[in-house]
Amino acid sequence: MSLINDMLNDLDQRRSHQHQHHDEVALDFMSGHKAGHRKNTWVMPVLVLLIIILLLVIAYSLWRVIVLDASPALSQLLDRNAGLVAVNDEVVVGKSKIVEQQSQIITNKDSVVDSHAVALELKLQPKESPTQVTTEPVVVANKERKVDPVIKAEKALIKKSKSDLIRVSRPLTVAQQDSQQSKKSQQLLRDGDILAAEKSLQTFLQQYPQASRSSELLAMIFLQQQRLVEVESLLAVLANYNVRSVGLSAVDARLMLAKGEPALAVSKLMGHKPAVASNIDYYELLAFAARQNKQYQLSSKVYQGLLDFDATNGNWWVGMAIALDMQKKNPAAREAYRQALELRKISPALRSYAQQRLGAS
Repeated sequence: MSLINDMLNDLDQRRSHQHQHHDEVALDFMSGHKAGHRKNTWVMPVLVLLIIILLLVIAYSLWRVIVLDASPALSQLLDRNAGLVAVNDEVVVGKSKIVEQQSQIITNKDSVVDSHAVALELKLQPKESPTQVTTEPVVVANKERKVDPVIKAEKALIKKSKSDLIRVSRPLTVAQQDSQQSKKSQQLLRDGDILAAEKSLQTFLQQYPQASRSSELLAMIFLQQQRLVEVESLLAVLANYNVRSVGLSAVDARLMLAKGEPALAVSKLMGHKPAVASNIDYYELLAFAARQNKQYQLSSKVYQGLLDFDATNGNWWVGMAIALDMQKKNPAAREAYRQALELRKISPALRSYAQQRLGAS
């Protein structure tokens, strides 16, 4: 029992002690005075908050300084990049335009060449009946307003292609080939290669025996070599083709003179009356043939016509003087001889003959 009582007494003491301590705290709170044993716990959070705010202010200030200083350089860099992008875009656009122009040029060239090829094919085909004729669309090349070297070169190529097509569609005629052959052979004669000229002419005449100019030139070679039979053969072949010309008449007249038949020579030459300016040799031959046939009046008349064309030719003055001398027109003949000696255009042989005639008279 005593033990239980002791425990109850001890419990009562503890409770009374707790009530006293509680009353002390309440009194402190009611009086508004701080108890001596309580600590100030709110100071530390306030200091931390102030430090954080200060750090934020400092960081914001630094950020503004960095951004404001870097913004002009950044703007310049962006402007420069934008300019480079614009230039690159212009270069790409320019290249694309050039490629398009070249493609258009090539297309136009192909169109022109194709159109000429179609025209050539249609021209070479035989004519069809009206019911079979079909119209094809005509392709016309677009003309470029601005001519640059590339376009100019393309046009030159198109022009050359066109000329080649024309050459194919229009082969050379016999007359054109005859003219080319005669010029080639004349050059060989000027170079002194008579044998090569003769062979070239003979080969050409085997293919085109009606070629008058080449026949005339070959006949002159034969006449200089006194191959009269071959000249007659050439003229006979041309007669079969009914080929006539001033040059062939002159060849025939020279053949007659070589055979001692001046009358036939004059007859053949009188069959033509070509222009004096382009046929000097023809009228010289006629004047000489007339004199050989003792047709002195005709000879002097022809020489007078030549002198009217060129009065500085001393050979013609001597020829007319001889014709006048044969007609017993001595004063006129002497005057003609004197005129001949005053000129430089005279052969040495005729100058000597004129001096002899004047000395004899």
